[in-house]
Amino acid sequence: MNNTLPLNRFIAVKNDVSNKPFRLFFLSACLTAIIGGLLDAFVPDNSHVINFFFLQSMTSAAYAGFLFTAIPKWTKDKTPLGSKMQILWLIWVLASVVAVYSLAIGLASMGVFWLAVLIVATQMVYKHRDSRQLSFLLSLSLSIVFTLWLAYQAGQNQLTIADWDALLTLHLLAFVIITFRMGKAIGSQALKDSHMTNSQFIPNPYYKNVQIILLASLLISQLFIGNAVISGWLSLGVASVTLGRLRDWHFAVLLKQHYVRWLYMALLLLAVAYAWRGLVLIGVWSCDNVENTVFQPALCGFFVLILQMMNFAWLRNNGYPVVYGLSNQVALGMLVLVCLNSYLTQSFVVLNVMIAMAFLTYFFTYIKLYQACTTTYLR
Repeated sequence: MNNTLPLNRFIAVKNDVSNKPFRLFFLSACLTAIIGGLLDAFVPDNSHVINFFFLQSMTSAAYAGFLFTAIPKWTKDKTPLGSKMQILWLIWVLASVVAVYSLAIGLASMGVFWLAVLIVATQMVYKHRDSRQLSFLLSLSLSIVFTLWLAYQAGQNQLTIADWDALLTLHLLAFVIITFRMGKAIGSQALKDSHMTNSQFIPNPYYKNVQIILLASLLISQLFIGNAVISGWLSLGVASVTLGRLRDWHFAVLLKQHYVRWLYMALLLLAVAYAWRGLVLIGVWSCDNVENTVFQPALCGFFVLILQMMNFAWLRNNGYPVVYGLSNQVALGMLVLVCLNSYLTQSFVVLNVMIAMAFLTYFFTYIKLYQACTTTYLR
């Protein structure tokens, strides 16, 4: 069979997304991050569409890829997901394309995508009566409501950077749960790679719970109170508890693994970003354009976290050794530089292009791995 035939490749991708949905969704997340970053260079004054690509298209693809890989493992469900994943991906593509022409319709379409993800995830959780996954269903429900509210705001031409900032807080709420669950896998992998097979890594759940409470309080403050000082003190609280979570990793046997160090770096960058946000909002540090100043560092730290999680999940769930290649580490390093640079410059065109270059660095390696994986469906 000729593997170069477009029809054969299409069939391979179709079969792959049904069995290993994280592959196509993670690849799509990388692609939309590249598009969103480059859009600022070629289509100026389009910040809302750029934020849509970053905080809706990319984040939703990464979230869906993780969720529909993790839930079957947690519930021990080996039933193929079948055409559900294909339909979900097509809805996601439609929403991402439509947003370029009409942001309001694109956001409404993405709300449909979040709803479809919730329906499929609820079916899987209900089938096994697994109440441990209810936190994910709640976060999906909040994402639906918030995305439809953003669609309304866009339709009324009332969308602001503060709305995207609140969406980032909502996403971080969901990813706190993900990083806790994935933290167990990362810690266990580190112990395994250190030949400590009789040991077990369990992160501290209290830091996670306090972080969720503080982020939820910050979200409420952003949406309903609108007081900068209150949001500032809550941001400092988020920074403090995020730093507290780093204590879980303060063991040489863990930190000697490079993938643990990258997770540590991502959490540290988020802690610094929220400490900076808090100091700016309570007035300790004055600056121009406060909303963008506090938004961009947190966004960049969030990107480091997402790429780190996609790297780890991709390698582990494909059965590869968890060893980040050069392109992986260069891409993560570039995002760290973007995050640090966001404190020094207000040129968001430069920052967004740097984000695109970081994801592009890994994208070519990623797509080669994807093609190698999907080739198995052509045999």
